[in-house]
Amino acid sequence: MAQLVRSAKSGNDWTVYELSAFNISIQDVDVATFFGVPQLPPTTVSPVILNNVDRPPPPAVISKEDRLFFQYLERANIYGKAAVDDFAGHILRMLDFDDNDRSILTKRELSFEMCGSRVCANADMVVSDDAGYYSLIVRDERRTTVIEEPKVPLIADAIAAFVENNRLRVPPLPQQTFPAMTMVGPRPVFYKIPVTQSLVDALVTAQYPAEPTVVQRLVPPVPNSNQYGRCTTLTKLRYTSLIPTATKRDSLATELECGLWRYLDPQLSTAKRRTQLFNSSVSHANLERQLIASQTVNAELETKLREPQQIQDLEKTLRSESKESVMKSVAGVSREELEKLEKERDELKATLKSQEYEIQTHLTTIDTLEQTLFKLSGEIAGGRHVPPNTQKEKRLLRLQQVFTSKSAEFREVIASILGLKLAFYPNGQPTSGQQGADSSGMKMQLVAQGEGGPQDLPNLMHYWIENEQCPPGFLASVTLEYYDNWKRSQQEEGEV
Repeated sequence: MAQLVRSAKSGNDWTVYELSAFNISIQDVDVATFFGVPQLPPTTVSPVILNNVDRPPPPAVISKEDRLFFQYLERANIYGKAAVDDFAGHILRMLDFDDNDRSILTKRELSFEMCGSRVCANADMVVSDDAGYYSLIVRDERRTTVIEEPKVPLIADAIAAFVENNRLRVPPLPQQTFPAMTMVGPRPVFYKIPVTQSLVDALVTAQYPAEPTVVQRLVPPVPNSNQYGRCTTLTKLRYTSLIPTATKRDSLATELECGLWRYLDPQLSTAKRRTQLFNSSVSHANLERQLIASQTVNAELETKLREPQQIQDLEKTLRSESKESVMKSVAGVSREELEKLEKERDELKATLKSQEYEIQTHLTTIDTLEQTLFKLSGEIAGGRHVPPNTQKEKRLLRLQQVFTSKSAEFREVIASILGLKLAFYPNGQPTSGQQGADSSGMKMQLVAQGEGGPQDLPNLMHYWIENEQCPPGFLASVTLEYYDNWKRSQQEEGEV
């Protein structure tokens, strides 16, 4: 693991790769190990909440706190992150996490240093005291093809909270354990995240920590613990089928138009994208209407064929009459009509089966598009998505800036050593140019003369620069002149 490549990433972009790169692991434990006691104390939660899955119907009278709990719970099951935040905040307030000097804060922007760069970590909810110290962290679900539990970004949030707390503490703490919680819909999962200063130092220097960091994870002991906290996109689509078809179609069209096509196919024109989106929405709505119609007809046929009274009459008639008379006496339906209805039922079942397959195909396509959209959004948020031709323009601009900077440094060195000022023209030549008598080349001349220099400097300039066009000869002559002056001054000082 020490050979893994480490780079700076925001907390939202952390994956299991970062956990492996910095010797962090997650361990599932039971209730006694997590809380450190063999048995938990009695709860203070209302019995109405503990003994009811849904809100008790009237005329049952419940408290305001219980009523809000069931309302937030229902919204968290249907809607997105905002509803989950409301539900989590109500639970924390209900358990008095905002008593004394503590308060519950949402959408906190934290930061820490990673691999030599400052990165951000955005906690959905934290508990803080009046001094600004963070003591509990909450993270909502991550939405990809499968709605995931955000356990890895939660660990990044805890590290950022530790850094923010030590920024205020004097002296800073060597380590701190953060109680934390993830929310997948209304389902919480609990964590104990230990953060040490050595782990923070390893993040700063991009080193593999010698000491492992073990994070404890507790899934509440519920009967269906394997499915606890998991919610696929298909499950959400089935749940939202309770919403009217028109509302689902409009929301799907809006989501696709605002997100998918903008990133998936930038080569398509705006008109073509809108046409494809509209056709897809209409096709999806038509399939749903056909499915509902076929299900309705199928239910009516099965009800008509399975009515208890008709079945009893049919059994009585079979004992006394021939098959022809039986078919004529059942609810006034002839044999031909009944066979026709059965044939229509079989056709509708076949149509229903094919439509269900098409709907499943559409759902698979939607899942794939959502995954692709998520990846592209991550690249844009992380600054890894670069528009075409941008790299070349940046490289040329950088070369121009380096040339300008280095030429200015060179002029300053020449001016400080020789007392001369040189000019650089855009063609890259280190001296100014003046057209000569012939058109085959350019003559060089000094633009200006600085302070100091030998007394014979004008003659040297005229001979070497204007006549011979040889700056090295000019520089050598000036150097020798300076050397002779220095030697004479040394001899004079020795005689004195």
